[in-house]
Amino acid sequence: MTTQRVLLEYSYPHKQKEREMATDVQVRPDDINLQTTLRDTFGKWEAELAATIIVVFCRDRRGWVKFSSEDITRLAPGRDGILAQVGLEILVEKRWITKVEGDLLQVTPAFIERCHEKHPVIARA
Repeated sequence: MTTQRVLLEYSYPHKQKEREMATDVQVRPDDINLQTTLRDTFGKWEAELAATIIVVFCRDRRGWVKFSSEDITRLAPGRDGILAQVGLEILVEKRWITKVEGDLLQVTPAFIERCHEKHPVIARA
C-alpha cells in the first residue's frame, strides 16, 4: 500500500503524532454524503453513528487516516460517545475496520466502498 506521511495534531495542541494515510484508495471521505448519518449501511445504528464520526474525522484530515477509539468518542460527547464506542466495537467485530499498530484503528476498503455505495455524493448539474 502506498502511504504518505501526515503530521496531525493529536490530543493536545503541544503534542503531535505522525500517522500514515492511505493514498491508493480512489474514494475520498468527501465523496461520501453525510447530509444524514450513514443510515442503513451497517445494520446497527450504533455502528452507523461510529461510521459517520469516522468519516467526519477523516474528512477533517483530508484522507483515510488511522485513528484511535478516543479520537472518535471525543467527537461525540456524553451518551453519544458511549454509543459510538459500542459502534466501533461492532465495526471491528464485523471487520469493517481493523486494529493496526498499538491502539490505532483503520477503515478497510470494504468500509469505504460500502459507505460510498450507500451514500454517494451526487454531483450537481
